[in-house]
Amino acid sequence: MTDCIIKAFGGCSCKEGECAVQPATAAPVVLISLKTQAVVCLFLGFVAMIGSAAWMESQYRTDDRTNQEVTRHVAR
Repeated sequence: MTDCIIKAFGGCSCKEGECAVQPATAAPVVLISLKTQAVVCLFLGFVAMIGSAAWMESQYRTDDRTNQEVTRHVAR
């Protein structure tokens, strides 16, 4: 039905019975193999690890600069 509306506004009219025709076969379902899924999962985990390590490094560096004048005395 939507195709007929699109065709009508596009300047060409539907032929008789064209819009009522449904596709005879279903669309194919594509499944990704388990090996590919595992590789993608490991890659994304590695990227997340690198990103979080870089973020933590910048946070620790900021904390070190903020607290560089603080001296801690340990009671003995």
